Amino acid sequence: GGGSGRRSPPHTNGRGGGDARRSRSPPPRRPVEEGVIRMAGKLPVGRFKVTIEDLPEDMSWQELKELGNDYGPSLTFARTYEVRGRNFGMLEFRDKRDADIVVKELDNRRVQGAKLRLKAYLDTAP
Repeated sequence: GGGSGRRSPPHTNGRGGGDARRSRSPPPRRPVEEGVIRMAGKLPVGRFKVTIEDLPEDMSWQELKELGNDYGPSLTFARTYEVRGRNFGMLEFRDKRDADIVVKELDNRRVQGAKLRLKAYLDTAP
């Protein structure tokens, strides 16, 4: 009879052992999805970028992402940032139709009781 039943060496607990200070789970990896392009030296990005100006200053990128997902399920990226005291958001989509819908729905709209109306537009950079 026989066969080579593999056993863990006695000094491990069967979970890989090793340095206890290291995280057991690997770092999260984002799947590369269809329609996403990879540019030299940059992370994969959606092809269609929408810039939104005059966001409420307390809006988080998570809230912006939810707003973007409401209109465009091909959303691949969301972020908020500030330039000279004005708050901006960026949304990236794989599908141009989603980007167009988001621009149509969010441009000139007020959110969260903000004083200013949003200005949303599709970036036409190459």
